[in-house]
Amino acid sequence: MMQSLAIATPVYNGESFIRYALDSALEQRRPADQIVVVDDASTDATPEILRNYQDRVKVERLAVRVPALAAWNEAVRRTSSDYVLVLAHDDVLCPDFIECWESTILADPAIDLLITGHEVIDSSGATMGVQEICTGGVDCPGVMPSDIFLDRFTREGQFFLPTGVAFRRHLFESVGGFDARIRVAYDWDFFLRAAALAKIFVVPGVKFKYRIHDSQSIGAHTRMDNGDSDVLFGKLPEIGRHLSERQRRWLVENMCDFLRRFATWPVADGRMKPREVVERRHAIACKLESWRKGPLPYARYVNVDPHQWKQWIMWNCARNEAGVRFARLLLKGAGRAQDVVLA
Repeated sequence: MMQSLAIATPVYNGESFIRYALDSALEQRRPADQIVVVDDASTDATPEILRNYQDRVKVERLAVRVPALAAWNEAVRRTSSDYVLVLAHDDVLCPDFIECWESTILADPAIDLLITGHEVIDSSGATMGVQEICTGGVDCPGVMPSDIFLDRFTREGQFFLPTGVAFRRHLFESVGGFDARIRVAYDWDFFLRAAALAKIFVVPGVKFKYRIHDSQSIGAHTRMDNGDSDVLFGKLPEIGRHLSERQRRWLVENMCDFLRRFATWPVADGRMKPREVVERRHAIACKLESWRKGPLPYARYVNVDPHQWKQWIMWNCARNEAGVRFARLLLKGAGRAQDVVLA
């Protein structure tokens, strides 16, 4: 029996890029069975632009704005296909994405989740880089066993953007969709929960383009602890049921490392006052300590201090204002500040 695929596109104030996203959806070599756009009460020219597509796509507008991930869930649930592909309003599909999905499903109807690499583009569409899926010995194209997927996911922090991923509707419903409480790490959380239940197929190469731009909603949260970490840590008992002991340890260690980066980035950034850097570092240190002493079953894996030596230096420089000023003086003119912080 032939399976169907829908493209779901949530959009909020997407006047700059929504045309490119929808055009890429409409220009697929194998057409989508359904294209649904959910306008999350946009206040710019997005509604006017969408009117030009109403004869080719289904457009629905929410009366009031909801959290971003709630709009993503709404977009998926307003489709009626066997599989769904969420296309963010600022991203672009390669013309053969659905064609690739169809050939994969015809060969193996049991596939639940199809993932692929992506090209990173800027606001003008120029290429900034390419991120292919690291298969680590798994035949590609081919099925990636759940334990290998979760090993790589928890140990190396490899993540897969929800745009350009085709998933079975039943899988989406089984895991409860995207967690609307999470603003940045929603893809990370979704794939952690889905991987335990899914048969995952890895496609080589690049099948979509991920756009980075100044008006990106996620950009405002990438350099601050926005509450995602507490939500994710609180979900560890639930998530951990599907993980091995080593995967639980790797997952917690990666979460701690990622959180500490919010404190080390501004040491070299210079846009924050030294006092603000110290305050942020103190808040994150207190959070990690509370995790370590907390009642959750994986609290023993929390590492309060970084192991990586460059981050350890920056972490300790952020203890006081004098340390921040000293670090900035040393880094000034070196041109390698971000390398030091991110390494």
